[in-house]
Amino acid sequence: MATTKRRYPKEEIVKRGDAIFEKDVKRHVKGRDPMDYVLIDIETGDYEVDAVHMAAHDRLRGRNPDAQIYARRVGSRVLHHFGGRIRPGAK
Repeated sequence: MATTKRRYPKEEIVKRGDAIFEKDVKRHVKGRDPMDYVLIDIETGDYEVDAVHMAAHDRLRGRNPDAQIYARRVGSRVLHHFGGRIRPGAK
């Protein structure tokens, strides 16, 4: 599998990705599972949403193999959690 060279610093990818999500994508994913993945091409604004990260990735790359991709969850800017989390109501 060929890799795409990153053309922007990480900070720029996050800045553009967040802006596109807030302006164009958020209203289209309202009501979706908050754990679904959203992948956005920061150059074109094209995006994919799926419960499976690689499924969304493959569809987006299928349309634009050179996409500069920002990834997040529908309900959170955090893509993955590491370690334990406290459940609501746990003692």
